[in-house]
This record gives sequence, structure tokens and C-alpha cells, in this order.
Amino acid sequence: MAIAKSAVILILCFALANYADAAPREKQVASPDIFMGKNVAQDVLLPGEKLVDVTSFGAKPDGETDSTQAFMDAWQTTCRTNKEQSRMYVPAGRFLVSPIIFAGPCLSPNPITIQVVGTVLASTDISEYSEGTWLQFEHIDGLKIIGGGSFDGQGQSSWNIGSLGKFPDELEVKGIIVKNCTMIGTTNGLRIKSWPELYPGAASDISFTDIVMENVKNPVIIDQEYECYPNCQKKPSLVKIANVHFANIRGTTISPIAVDLRCSQLNPCQGVTIQNINLKLSGGIPTSSRCQFARPVFGGFLFPPACSL
Repeated sequence: MAIAKSAVILILCFALANYADAAPREKQVASPDIFMGKNVAQDVLLPGEKLVDVTSFGAKPDGETDSTQAFMDAWQTTCRTNKEQSRMYVPAGRFLVSPIIFAGPCLSPNPITIQVVGTVLASTDISEYSEGTWLQFEHIDGLKIIGGGSFDGQGQSSWNIGSLGKFPDELEVKGIIVKNCTMIGTTNGLRIKSWPELYPGAASDISFTDIVMENVKNPVIIDQEYECYPNCQKKPSLVKIANVHFANIRGTTISPIAVDLRCSQLNPCQGVTIQNINLKLSGGIPTSSRCQFARPVFGGFLFPPACSL
């Protein structure tokens, strides 16, 4: 999981006494001026500055093609251009990018500029974040990130819990709380997924409460047949899922099966509870539930109705 680093800025205010004979005070410098007096507040393309467009290296603005290598190649060109001012340029569009370390030191004159006009999207495969970071900058003496674009971590894909059992020796996922969230138009809602057949693992003590959904696909789902459904011919998942709680979830879905629990035949889900669910298809069409190798405890208002066990 990503480690959030916070910077605390302490502002110390002093009252300055005024004396008739007081000499002007010398301006204090809080830290070294890494930009050496340059005005970097304005975005002005310097004479001869080279524009390094990520699309020239194969990046695709479709939001689906992996553009990681293209971004890395564009950074190398920007950073390693000797004695020539360069800027890395991300044009309009949506660019899917996995974790990258933008490493220096750079040969180009400072500061290095990254101009983002479009949107940079994080990969939604949580297994790619073994180091806990997405975009990391190291050993760079002066950096500007401008352009009015955005960086979208696609965090909603991580509210789900997935790719369990993909690698050996995975640590248990435990003690996850998701509450007071609104999900709009997402591909999946509250999801726990695991790969069939591969490696053992575990997920337990997970709760999803007070969630509002709007036109969400697969709003409540445990999928232990990931990328093998339907008619999965692989061996059942080795991942054990226990003590998962869904409560106070309401809104609309685009999936006829609004509550879909497809657990492992080898390791049936244990201790699943579902309480106060109100999920309807757009237009008020009734939805249904499905329970496969799971015996959840239902309670409160239920729409869709509890699945037959």
C-alpha cells in the first residue's frame, strides 16, 4: 500500500518593533535557491527549448494501452539531453502508466519541466505496487510540473480487494474498512477477487458500510474465479476469505445480479454478513442475488432478496 508522506509547514509570525534609528534588515533566505534566481512561476517556452512528446515514443492517449515504457523513454531523453533545455510533454488524452521512478541526476539545465495537459492514469493492478509508490522522483535538482492536466490514481479500483493468490508467499489482507463512500459509474463496486488454482492466501475482517452507488457494475461481489468465469475449468482458488461484512449499501446498478458471491469450492467463504441492501437496476427493475460456496447471514432490508442456500 502506498505510504502517504505529509509535509508540515510551520509559519512563525513575529512582531517587529519599529525604531526610528533601526537599520534595514537583510532579507533572510530560508533555503538554497535551487532555481538560481529564475522566475519559474510563468510557463514560457525558452528559446531553443526542446519539447519531448511522450506520443513520439509510442504512448497512446486511449486510457487502455500501457504507456509506461514510452514515459520512461521520454524522461530519459528529457533528463539526459546534455546542455540543452528540454521539457517532457504529455498532450491531451488519457495515458495508462504503471509505477515509474523518474531518476536523476539530469544533464539538462535546471529546472527540469514536465508539462501535463492530459490525464495520467495509474494501473489498477494492485500487485504492481510492491514498493508502495506510483510516480517517484529521485536525485533531481529542480523540477517543475505544470500544464493543468491531472494524475488519476484510479483509487476506486483498490477499494475492491483483488489479485489475491497471484503470487507465492502473499501476506494476508486483514482489517480493511471502507465506509461513507459514493461510487459513480465504476466497473466494479465492493469487490474481493482471487485467482483460481495458483497460490494460497487469505483475506479477513473486511467491512463495507454506508456506500451509495450510481449505475455501478457488479456492486457487491466476491469473485474467486477471476478471469475464469463462466465455465471455469481450473482448480478452485486456494485463497481463504472470512469475516466480510456488507451493510447499508444503496443506489443503482447496471448488473442484474447485484449481490454476487462466487467463492471457492475448496475454501468456501466463512462469516459473510449482508445487511440493509437496496440496489436496483436503472428504471427500478428488480435485481437478484447469487451465493456459490457461501452461506452468508442476511438481515434488515434486502433488495435484492437473499439468495437461496
